[in-house]
Amino acid sequence: MPHSRTLIRQAVYNSISGITQFDGIYNSYVGPFPNSDSVNILTLDESVAYEHSCMNDTSEQERELRILIEIRTPVYNELLDNLDSFTEYVENAIYKDTTLNNYAYNINLESLTFEYSRDSDGQLGKATMTYSLLYQCDGSNPSTIL
Repeated sequence: MPHSRTLIRQAVYNSISGITQFDGIYNSYVGPFPNSDSVNILTLDESVAYEHSCMNDTSEQERELRILIEIRTPVYNELLDNLDSFTEYVENAIYKDTTLNNYAYNINLESLTFEYSRDSDGQLGKATMTYSLLYQCDGSNPSTIL
């Protein structure tokens, strides 16, 4: 059985994988994107916080998982408008199922940041969305989401 974080990451990926406006959608991808001249999206874990609770002789853990969703696009005219549209696509996809197939009981968009850079590959615009997801799992078996 996969770890609970793996299940949640996959559920986030599944939520956004149907967005047709992106040229590539990657789950925990490391390395350069295959085509830097296209719009790409990436999901990564940022951090996990743990809180233990003992209820009815069980070892339940409430956990908060922060997931980063990065949207990278070449710089075009009206870059901010394009990034706003792309982040809207992601938000709409995520909030269609706020429990992510009953893996999480709360999802919040904590932050949205924009960056712009110019390097040897050209200019790049990036939007980073940080989501906080709350879920519960069995402390003695982190693969079991409660």
